[in-house]
Amino acid sequence: MLADELQQVTDEVAAFIETAPNEAWQRESAAEQCTVAALACHVADGYGGILDSLVKPIAEGREGPRFSQEDLARGNVAAAEANAAQPQSAALERLRTQAPPAIAYVRSLSDEQLARSGALPFGGDPMTAEAVIERVLIGHPRGHLASMRAAVS
Repeated sequence: MLADELQQVTDEVAAFIETAPNEAWQRESAAEQCTVAALACHVADGYGGILDSLVKPIAEGREGPRFSQEDLARGNVAAAEANAAQPQSAALERLRTQAPPAIAYVRSLSDEQLARSGALPFGGDPMTAEAVIERVLIGHPRGHLASMRAAVS
């Protein structure tokens, strides 16, 4: 089930944040070009952003916000700069605030809602809500977790 998979990756991110060595928290991820701290905050904040801008509009059959890949990249750079020195406790608190509503929402979706297709804010082929959950809502923390682990090891 998708919600269980999302919960699992969330638990893995939380465990990483809780156990990452303090001296590694400010290391830069070569793959992501930001600190582990900024990346952890980005992952946590992504739950709400992805849910509200991608998953909900498609699952609910409504128009979502429109933005370009460039807009997204600019926002990510600004957030990385703002969160570069955040403590682990702040990243963990953000994760614990942002993830549960996303997990609960995914758990509440019907098969019909999961099968609904819609356009992405930045164009491309329409995707089903299920595909967005798998590839983006679950894939986002999973991919960034690999980068954080690489930066710490």
